[in-house]
Amino acid sequence: MNPELELLVLAYDALLESHGDETKTATVAFESKLNDALERHSSISRDTLRRMIVLAHRNWLSTQRMPPSMPPKA
Repeated sequence: MNPELELLVLAYDALLESHGDETKTATVAFESKLNDALERHSSISRDTLRRMIVLAHRNWLSTQRMPPSMPPKA
């Protein structure tokens, strides 16, 4: 995964996992990273980038939940 996209995915995950007072801090951090990425990639719209992050987050979650493969028996 692109390191910049991974940073956004991790910030998005932190936002989704936040509770109470943490939510405001996580929102500010995510929006800041999102705005930075949009400045660097002006050809991408905010909505498109958000959809990319959500899709990448979904894929990232599925790889995180996948159990490691068992080694073959010797």
